[in-house]
Amino acid sequence: MRAPGKGELGEGERTLLPRDAVGHAGAAERVGVLAVPVVVPDQCVAIGVRRVPAEGSARVGPVYTPRAHRGRGYGSAVTAVATQDILDDGAIPVLFTDLANPTSNGIYQRLGYRPVGDYVSVGVGPPAG
Repeated sequence: MRAPGKGELGEGERTLLPRDAVGHAGAAERVGVLAVPVVVPDQCVAIGVRRVPAEGSARVGPVYTPRAHRGRGYGSAVTAVATQDILDDGAIPVLFTDLANPTSNGIYQRLGYRPVGDYVSVGVGPPAG
C-alpha cells in the first residue's frame, strides 16, 4: 500500500502524537530506521518503525501495540506520524499489510493508503523440522 502525496494527510492525523515523542533514534537511525514510540505516563503503549528514504520511497513498519493498549488509537497515531515524517522528507510512504487483518487495513485506508500490488514470499532452503 502507498500513502497520498505530500500535504494530503489530514491535520488531525499529523498532530495525534507530538514530534518530540520520537525521542532519540541513536543506533536505529544509523542503520536506516527511526523508532516512533507512544509513551503514556512511563509506559510505552505502541511503537512503530519508519525506514529512511531510498529511491524516492520509505517503508512504515512494523507497528506494534500490546493487546492491553489496543483500540485506543495509539497504533494509528504511530502510523500517521511515521507517514507524515516520510512525506516531510519528500518521499512516498509505503507499507506491507496482512490482507486478513481488517483492523490494520481500515486504519491504513483512513490514513490515505491505497493497495498497489500483491506480493508472495517464497523461501528456498532445507525443509523446516
